Amino acid sequence: NNFLISSYQSHLFNQWLSLRIKISKIFDSFTPHEISQALENEGVFLKPEKIKAIKDQPHFFKIFEGDVMGHYPYGKYFILKDIENTSYLSEESRRFMEHSTVPTGLLCGEKAIRAQSESMQLEKAFDDSCVKSIGSRRFGWIWLEELRYRYISENAWVELEFFLPKGAYATSLIEELAHKEIKVD
Repeated sequence: NNFLISSYQSHLFNQWLSLRIKISKIFDSFTPHEISQALENEGVFLKPEKIKAIKDQPHFFKIFEGDVMGHYPYGKYFILKDIENTSYLSEESRRFMEHSTVPTGLLCGEKAIRAQSESMQLEKAFDDSCVKSIGSRRFGWIWLEELRYRYISENAWVELEFFLPKGAYATSLIEELAHKEIKVD
């Protein structure tokens, strides 16, 4: 029973994460007007100046007002507020780039902290109030640690060694690097 609930929470988190990556790619690739239209299709309505502030963030994974941020790799959660204040946004973007904080996604349940404002608009489709377990948050972005690689020319391949934090999957990373699904026997 607990395994089933945990799997369902992870499934909803993964759907949320896919949406956030899709939106980050939209911010990375399109004009503010096109971004506005794409966000409206997802039920998110932002002012043009807010779109510009988010688009100007130096990192790929875009953060939104109301995101529940977590101190990385361990620590308390807090709500990202007042993103229109450019000095605050710059400070939070800097902390994200320095691996000090990261946006988190919901593992729905009764005591989980919910996103607010714009981030709540993105999260609400993945929040199931029927889940009566505790609930929590999970990092939406992680960084590789202790990365080492070696190119083996006679085989024309690269061997990677790295460390990922709890809850991250090496197969997901390799699929992202390879741009294809990896089949594990």
